[in-house]
Amino acid sequence: MLEWINSIDALNCTLTLADSIKSLGITLDSKLTMKDHIKNSAKSAFYKLKLLNKIKPYLPQKDLKSATQALVLSRLDYGNATLTGTTKSQLAPIRTTLNAAARMVTGIKKYDHISPALKELKWLPIEARCSFRTACLTHKALHTGKPTYLASKLKRAGQTRNLRSSNTLLLIPPKARKQKTLACSFSSNAPKIWNSIPIHIRSNPSFPCFKRQLKDLLLN
Repeated sequence: MLEWINSIDALNCTLTLADSIKSLGITLDSKLTMKDHIKNSAKSAFYKLKLLNKIKPYLPQKDLKSATQALVLSRLDYGNATLTGTTKSQLAPIRTTLNAAARMVTGIKKYDHISPALKELKWLPIEARCSFRTACLTHKALHTGKPTYLASKLKRAGQTRNLRSSNTLLLIPPKARKQKTLACSFSSNAPKIWNSIPIHIRSNPSFPCFKRQLKDLLLN
C-alpha cells in the first residue's frame, strides 16, 4: 500500500508539501479530487451573479443573458474539461450556481424544475458542459494533431491493422489495473465520450459545425 508523503527531507531541511497548487488558473489539490477548483470557480461565479442580480431590473432579458454568460458561465466553464469524470456530488457547487443563474435570467421560481429553463436559454447542464469541452478538445486533437500532448494520448481503432473500425474514428480506451487512477484523466474520458457521439457528427472535419451539432445533440 502506498503511503501519502506530506514532507521531504533534503540537505538537512524539511520541505512541507502544499495541499494544493494553482496552474493556469486551475487549482489542483494533492489528491486530484478537483474539490478546491470547483469550490473556487463556484465562489467566483456566484459573486458575479449577486452583482448581476442587483442590476437585473434595469436590463432586458437578452442583455442579462449575455452578461451572465460572460461573467458567470465563463468562470464555471474555465478548465471544466478537467472535471470530466468527477462525481455529481463533487460538481454540486457549480451545478447550484448554474441553476441559480438560469433562474435569475428566466425569472422562474426557486422550486420550479430547472430543465425547461436551461433548454430555453440553450445552456447545457454542468455534466454535459464538461463532456462537451472534452469532446471539442478531442476533435481538435484528432483533426489537427494539436495540442500534441493531448493528441499523443489518443489511439484510434485500427491504427495498426486495416480494420473497418478505422473508418469510424473510434478511439481505444487505455488499459489500467486500477481504473480509479484514470477516473478524471483525458486519456480515459476522451474515448468514452468520443465513441458515444454519432459518427455523422464526430466525422465532421469542420470544428464550428461539429460544435453546433454536438450541442444540439446534448440539448435534446
